[in-house]
Amino acid sequence: MPLNTCSADATECQAVFQQAESSAYPAVFRGLNRSWPALQQWAGLQGLQHLQATAGDATVQAMYARSSEFFGDIQHHTSVECSFRQLLDLAAQQQEQQQQQQQGLPADSTAGGHAGASTSAAGAAASGREACCPNLYLAQQSLQEPGLSSLLEDVPVPELLLNKQLMSINMWFSSRCSRSSLHYDPYQNLLCVVTGCKRVRIYPPAATLGLYPRALGGEASNHSSINFARPDFEQHPLYRCA
Repeated sequence: MPLNTCSADATECQAVFQQAESSAYPAVFRGLNRSWPALQQWAGLQGLQHLQATAGDATVQAMYARSSEFFGDIQHHTSVECSFRQLLDLAAQQQEQQQQQQQGLPADSTAGGHAGASTSAAGAAASGREACCPNLYLAQQSLQEPGLSSLLEDVPVPELLLNKQLMSINMWFSSRCSRSSLHYDPYQNLLCVVTGCKRVRIYPPAATLGLYPRALGGEASNHSSINFARPDFEQHPLYRCA
């Protein structure tokens, strides 16, 4: 579906934002967060070190899964409580391994530390390649909680939202490339990419029937029931036309 797009021009962005907010229609704001300190301070291995020094002791709830695909229901992942530092250590380890693979070095030459999530779910992945690179995903983690609130200095509220009452300021973080299932949120969002990249697939409301939403009142009712990674068109034939 076509999206309204604007550059960093304040007047243009304000008009596009007002239209998007009133119509509940998505829009793209390019360069909106270009002045954020986080763009420099959170990037690369040095960025992970900055996050560790600033908020490494905070306790977070991450999702662990056997694959890089995360669904809304609890059957496809396990909740893992760990320190933010452990999650960052894992990300640093995987970045180093990726660099070594690109340079043709053996995987066991990693110089960095290993993450040690304090749960049996994470510990169960302690052997084999899947264990060496477990899939951990931090989703909708509030930065307003104790231990993480100091990171808010790196991501100041964009000017477009200064006169708005914000419900929350959240972080999404993945130790490596991951995918999350099709869903909707019951509130307006402004998604800002700090480091890495994010690809979002958007469907219009008219496609709802072909997206097979879960039953209201049940688990993950805001998620589609389709296995987006391996869709079954016999079970969900209308998805092909969505």
